[in-house]
Amino acid sequence: MLGTAAAVTLLVASAALPVSAQGSDCAIHGTCCFPPRAAPPRWKPSSIAAVFDHVTVGSDGLDRLSVRRALVRQAASIEACFQHGGVDVAVKVGFGITPAGGVIRSAATSSDPKLATCVAAAVVTIRFPMVTDFAWTEVTVTITGRMP
Repeated sequence: MLGTAAAVTLLVASAALPVSAQGSDCAIHGTCCFPPRAAPPRWKPSSIAAVFDHVTVGSDGLDRLSVRRALVRQAASIEACFQHGGVDVAVKVGFGITPAGGVIRSAATSSDPKLATCVAAAVVTIRFPMVTDFAWTEVTVTITGRMP
């Protein structure tokens, strides 16, 4: 019985202490006396803009301006590649556009092979304006990721 009274006295006595002094009694009370730690701030990558330099279009099919507009309008997938690949790295991409506006093939070269593979895969997903006059359009473009 004496042990029970001592335990009750200990609980009452520790409750009167300030929160900072109760740190050692957390196991006895069953709850932690300290406020929870704040989560560390999440790191957000800075936005990288894809810059489409040197757009070259074959003599048939879509014009240069139409190709450039479509690339800029749907640049998010390409910019995502540069988030992981780096800034100020140039990627030269060659691809063909069908009359329906889809990309039939895409090949890219760069000093970073992973970045080149990612950009080539992203270009395949881009939709271009339809052309009914010609079979396909050959395009070569140099893309560079830059901080806005």
